[in-house]
Amino acid sequence: MLKEPQTKPIVLVFHGGAGTGKSRLRRELAKLADSRQNTADRGGATATLDFDVPVHRQPDAALLHLRTSIGTPGGTAGRESGDSPSEREDARYSPRFRGTVPVMFPSFDIAYAVLWQKAHPDTALRSEEGGERREEAQIQNDERGILEPNSLIARLLDDSGKLPTIGLIPKISKLLAASLESSNPRTLESFLIDWWQRRGERELEDLPQMEPAAIVEQLPRLWASDMKDALRAESRESGVGSSPPGNDSPLSTPHSLRMVLFVDSYEKLWGIGDEGRRSTDEVQKTDAWVRELVKQLPEVLWVISGRQKLRWEEAEKEWAGVLNQHELGPLPEQSARQFLSGCGITDEPIQDAIAKGSQGLPHYLNLAVDTFQEIEQSGQRAASTGSSPSSSQAGTEESAKSERRAPSLRMESPEELFTQFIRHLDQPEIATLEVLSASRYWNYGLFEHLLTEYQTGYPLESYDDLSRFSFVGEGAAPETRTMHDLMREALQEHQAPELRKRVHLFLHEYYAKQLEGLDVKGITEKDKAALTEAFYHGRQAKSAEELWSWLKAARDVFTKAGQHRLLTPLLREMVQALENELGRNHADTATALWYLAWNLEGFGHGDEAEPLLRRALATLEKELGQGHPLVLQCLHEFGNLLINWARYDEAEVLFRRAVGVYDKNPDKSVDAGMRALVDLADVLWRKGQSAESEVQFRRALATAEDDRRPDSWWLVTTLGGLACTLRDQRRNAEAEPLLRRALAIAENVRSADRYPVGTTAGHLAWVLHDLGRYAECVPLRQLSCKIKEEILGADHWMTAVSVSNLGGALLRLGRYAEAEARFRRALAAHDKWMGFDHPDTIRMTVNLASALTRQGNYGEAEPIILNAIATCEKKLGPDNPVTASALFWAGIIYSDQGRYAEAEGFLRRALDIQTTKRGHEHPNTLAYIDALASLDDLRGKHAEAESLYRDVLEKRTRALGSEHPDVAETADNLAGLCFRDGRYAEAEALYRRALTVREKVFGPESPFVAGTLDGLAKVCEQTNRAAEAQELSARAKAIRDKAAAAAQAQAPSEKTAGSSQ
Repeated sequence: MLKEPQTKPIVLVFHGGAGTGKSRLRRELAKLADSRQNTADRGGATATLDFDVPVHRQPDAALLHLRTSIGTPGGTAGRESGDSPSEREDARYSPRFRGTVPVMFPSFDIAYAVLWQKAHPDTALRSEEGGERREEAQIQNDERGILEPNSLIARLLDDSGKLPTIGLIPKISKLLAASLESSNPRTLESFLIDWWQRRGERELEDLPQMEPAAIVEQLPRLWASDMKDALRAESRESGVGSSPPGNDSPLSTPHSLRMVLFVDSYEKLWGIGDEGRRSTDEVQKTDAWVRELVKQLPEVLWVISGRQKLRWEEAEKEWAGVLNQHELGPLPEQSARQFLSGCGITDEPIQDAIAKGSQGLPHYLNLAVDTFQEIEQSGQRAASTGSSPSSSQAGTEESAKSERRAPSLRMESPEELFTQFIRHLDQPEIATLEVLSASRYWNYGLFEHLLTEYQTGYPLESYDDLSRFSFVGEGAAPETRTMHDLMREALQEHQAPELRKRVHLFLHEYYAKQLEGLDVKGITEKDKAALTEAFYHGRQAKSAEELWSWLKAARDVFTKAGQHRLLTPLLREMVQALENELGRNHADTATALWYLAWNLEGFGHGDEAEPLLRRALATLEKELGQGHPLVLQCLHEFGNLLINWARYDEAEVLFRRAVGVYDKNPDKSVDAGMRALVDLADVLWRKGQSAESEVQFRRALATAEDDRRPDSWWLVTTLGGLACTLRDQRRNAEAEPLLRRALAIAENVRSADRYPVGTTAGHLAWVLHDLGRYAECVPLRQLSCKIKEEILGADHWMTAVSVSNLGGALLRLGRYAEAEARFRRALAAHDKWMGFDHPDTIRMTVNLASALTRQGNYGEAEPIILNAIATCEKKLGPDNPVTASALFWAGIIYSDQGRYAEAEGFLRRALDIQTTKRGHEHPNTLAYIDALASLDDLRGKHAEAESLYRDVLEKRTRALGSEHPDVAETADNLAGLCFRDGRYAEAEALYRRALTVREKVFGPESPFVAGTLDGLAKVCEQTNRAAEAQELSARAKAIRDKAAAAAQAQAPSEKTAGSSQ
């Protein structure tokens, strides 16, 4: 294939209009590649990716198709003996791999399986029944290739047939390690062990935390890495290194495994008819994954066919020297005559007529040959009905037959050639071809449905006989047939318009019916194809308004399943159709535009989505009025999207507009009014404006209670929101009963909808956290995580927030290793979804640094916290409370390492921000003062330290209560200072005060209790109570030993899995 090892891809591009023979050329090149590989007796791979198949326009499905095609040793099975000769010939060149080394795709397989499981969290990858895979198993067709018995993926599935993403990486390591044991009867390929150690673990380490959109972006790179391994392995196995002298064909290199990948119908990758309406950036984004795949595999010869030249150099200039582009046009007359002679058409008058009518286009030359053969067969059939002629009679009849043919094949254009072809078919064949031309592909079942519905008169048993025509070929999907586009267009034009519309409507309803009762958790490739085909036929048979009415309902289940990539091209085309029929400023057009924008945002194209959202909102306000429910819904959704992007000021503007509408029409919609008030209150709370937030939440609560719906979702929401604002104002005693009321409503009345339970449990946990009741927080945090994982997925950014909050509760309980694992998991997920500079991502970064600090891992903690400070100051500003938190932990890190001057600088900056933003007696302010007191104590400034400690102790007791663990912390610190000053009685009293609180809050076996016991033991020792001192020290040691053993046992699994439970 390639003469020398390649560093740049080789891309052959064949482009030209319809009927120029691009697909036939592709088939011939595939035959050539295969024949050269067979002649050389070396392994090789050929495969075709056809973008005429709608599902193959999605990168994950396309790469899976290639993986299955190439990764199946020996290729696909031949077709049944009943198929036509042309189909059996094509089947010989179906995608497959030949060679001594089968192609394995371990990285891609695992990534795809994780992607599939994330998209179907409640569905098994494989279901077992009687030892056999059930037909209704949700992973089908190409997807089944990754689930062969004893494959790595099959071994990773749990008992329910699902792929557990949490703990996946260590599970793979353990599985491969176990496979090395000689006693293991189920060993895996040694190749897999080498793959894992060399690149697999490194490539996939972040996979479990990735969102589906991020995994899709990684698939081309992973597919290419797997393919590179196969190419290298085959080259080594074959011992390549020499070539026959004088053989310069690019398909005969000995330097690597021969591999050719074909891409057909490239222009179909974009939506039909809207290429000119999209920006250059949008066009380039669509095929970016193809360019990335080609770029990653310079060892492969790429052959791409389409109607237009590739314009890759507009995206990256480097492609200009890589693309080898060739335009296909009409055949020269001499070549056309040679082709016709090879098909048995030698009469010059007939060749003249065909050459003129076909205009040299291969499709029409083939059609002319079909016509010629139909005339031949018709003559043979007529002759067979009479007596056998003599030889002289036969010669006379042949001459007469030639004379009859010549006039019949004189035509001036392709249109006339088509007319001649139709004229020589019988009526049942014409009617059948016309009906079939409406469908982009068909199998026997659809063929039977169509012929039965429209009574064409064609015998069902002659299904295979239609394949004698050059324009009928094998479809990309198994057991399907398709028709050349030009022939489809001609037959559609030939058909009566009313019948044409009825056939398309029949097909629309045929596919739409397959979508009825679809389960959001079990969408298959067949379902996706049904949606695409139903939409296509609806476009031909329905008005844009009618089609939009259907699509709005049909898209809902696919939207819930996260099928944004599938829906986006359909919605693009829908918007265009509505614009053409109803106008750019029609409400339906704006609504479709809104849905399109949400789909774009759903797989990470927020930059493209935002201007579409603004345009749709402006149109809806103008056409429907500011008070219309749809407009209010858009304000709500757009505002919450801005909140997700941390653009709170802009969100507040939208929410105030919605509240203004409600204030003018308070009786129009109670739900819309409560939603507007809650939205505004929420964004004010996020901005730290708790007092004004409380006002809006109380308005919403009064409205919800006046509505007299005791099970109202709004009642749960407003109670929870109001409690959050009260908590920010340190009014936790008021907040707790509100949240317990909300949680009771959510659990008892809305049992079918678990999300409010998870949200309310999280809010209640925060209040209990502030009250120092950390042990009560953990089960509430775990409940919140579990519910969000079930509903949103383990890697959703909102789940990540709950996981981080659970880590915070564990940190306060002294369970540092467990907290670290949660923080790492949460940070990875949130970073990939929302970005490294989102406020919540920064908080999680600070949280991770705090857990590392508490475990003495300063080497890792220090760069993390310094990076967090820089990000905070740039994104949030130097005086933000989050910035203060990062500065505080930097101070702790430096203080613990004895770098007191640097520590003081960070702590004083943090205290200044906190005091300015939150006041002198805020719990965080007091925590920062306590840290400065400890720093003074360490530096020998005992008087300054004692003054600060006593001030903090008095204020914490007043603000938090005498039994709060923060009070115990300061009492313990002050006790240590008194002990070192020789004031043992005062020290003992403070230690016993701290011990009482810590045993109550943390339990008698907490490391915090052990620390206080140590201090108290020292006091007893200095006051001549040796026995008591020994007893206290022994108890402290037992606590530490038990905690260390527990931490050692669970640390590996915690750090890798980060389970939320």
